[in-house]
Amino acid sequence: MNFKLVIFKIYNILKRLSHIPFFALSWFLLSIVILKYLFQLIYQKKKTKISKQTILICSNAYYYLEENSPEIDYIHYWLNKLDFNIHEFYWDKIKNRFSIQYKFLDKVFNTKPDLILLSAYSQHNFNYPSSLLLKLIKKIINSKIAFIWWDTGTNDFLQTINHLIDHKYFDLHIFTDRPAADIDVNNISKLNKETFYFDFNSPERSDRFKLIDKKKYDVVFFGSANSYRSYRFEFIKFLENNLKNYKTFFLATDRKHQVSVKEHDLILSQAKIGLNFSFSVDKHQLKGRAIYTMLSGALLLESKNNQITHCFINGEDFVFFDNKNDLLNKIKYYLNHENERIKIARSGRAKYIAKYSGEAQWGKLLKKLKII
Repeated sequence: MNFKLVIFKIYNILKRLSHIPFFALSWFLLSIVILKYLFQLIYQKKKTKISKQTILICSNAYYYLEENSPEIDYIHYWLNKLDFNIHEFYWDKIKNRFSIQYKFLDKVFNTKPDLILLSAYSQHNFNYPSSLLLKLIKKIINSKIAFIWWDTGTNDFLQTINHLIDHKYFDLHIFTDRPAADIDVNNISKLNKETFYFDFNSPERSDRFKLIDKKKYDVVFFGSANSYRSYRFEFIKFLENNLKNYKTFFLATDRKHQVSVKEHDLILSQAKIGLNFSFSVDKHQLKGRAIYTMLSGALLLESKNNQITHCFINGEDFVFFDNKNDLLNKIKYYLNHENERIKIARSGRAKYIAKYSGEAQWGKLLKKLKII
């Protein structure tokens, strides 16, 4: 008998009973899955012990325009290069409200991971398992559970994940852009603070870019300029008006009108200078754009902030600018001082590859989790 088919038949019958809350139905059916797992533990034959540790990566599969999600490169690519048994679960491939709970639980029980890695998790979206279910999993199979947070530039970010800050159930919160490190956490216990991990930034792939000596563009920028990012448009219009005799490529628009990743990487590889604006909703971030600009071989000109200097040195690996006039002056200066520009650009790229490559960052993080 097909056990899954039986479960869905029971689910459809019970769902018709309108006086029973949907939440109760879901947990009733999930309890059946849990009983199935416990039954297997008791009666199944012992399997050959797996020498490699197992990681279950939970992430999005797609981005805008059905392109692969950046999480594929940031997580899946690097962990598949390391010596682990890797299993994958994609939030955005399952649309049914109940199915996500059931299929996630089934995946966990079938793979029995040493680490469950939850990327871009949101309990406020039905495409994700509930925090209660995650706690239940922790109790039953005792997997390590870690969250990866990609965009934390708001003053209330820690409040939005407050229900997940619990060292008894959740082992690590990985912040990739650093602003949460500046949030007052005096009301958080010492043990819960120890689950915060800030020494991680977007693990970009250097093989995305071709190192080209003969550059086509003097200065480029790709990025959104809507909502809280509208200040970027003022900078770009100012540069367009004052760099008319230079070869520029500026694309400050919403994401759905951006070029493909492949075209983006080619253009950036052909640039002498790449720009980044670090301010987000409430705080500055260490953005992926800063990292891949350095990896492309371009000189990074970055708005002044307190995040990137945790990893790189101003004037040695990249260059800060303070305002529109300062940015314009520095663009012209470094275009006129080629050797100085190339030296800084090469330093930033070399430092990232040596100290912050995907292998280095993931290796350090997994050691902290005691997975390796």
